[in-house]
Amino acid sequence: MSDTVREIAFVGPDHRLAEVLSRALAGEGVAATWYAAAPPTVAAVICVGAAVTPLPLVPTLLLAPDGVPAEPGWDRLPLPVRLPELKAWCVKALAQPRWRLDAAARHLHHPTGSLRLTELEARLIAVLVAAAPTQTVSGDQLIAAGWQGRSVLRATLATHIHRLRRKLEEAGAAQLERDGDGYRLLAPNRPGV
Repeated sequence: MSDTVREIAFVGPDHRLAEVLSRALAGEGVAATWYAAAPPTVAAVICVGAAVTPLPLVPTLLLAPDGVPAEPGWDRLPLPVRLPELKAWCVKALAQPRWRLDAAARHLHHPTGSLRLTELEARLIAVLVAAAPTQTVSGDQLIAAGWQGRSVLRATLATHIHRLRRKLEEAGAAQLERDGDGYRLLAPNRPGV
């Protein structure tokens, strides 16, 4: 089991489905917890029967009878739901990166807040977010995006990546992982995110 337990919030009238799913996902490092209303910080939300106030950047699933529409941007499974379908949604939802870059304001929005970026950091993050989490962005691509055609040394890139990595990790926004000649942006490795 993973050292980090991610929490999925179940919101609805019955706690039993949360208990069943929690047991099914225990080996994945996931806890499914029942709530009367969605808490502010969880990895995903599953609403049973009724909608809740959406949490920004948090995958949300509505379990409801046919004919009950989901909110825009939410996923939906009909009731009664089968455990394999529900487990598959949870695994998919937890694997999704959850960032939104406001390039004009130079803010990176993430599930636990917002991080102010410098102009250079915003250009670097834009390329990393677009590729996340499956693709590596090469050092050459980062230099081209960050310095917009100016020639810089690899050591300059390494210095700025080191600062950006520390900033992202301290804020709990993301991990910046070295991968060969480049870097990948990954979801933070901490509980509840």
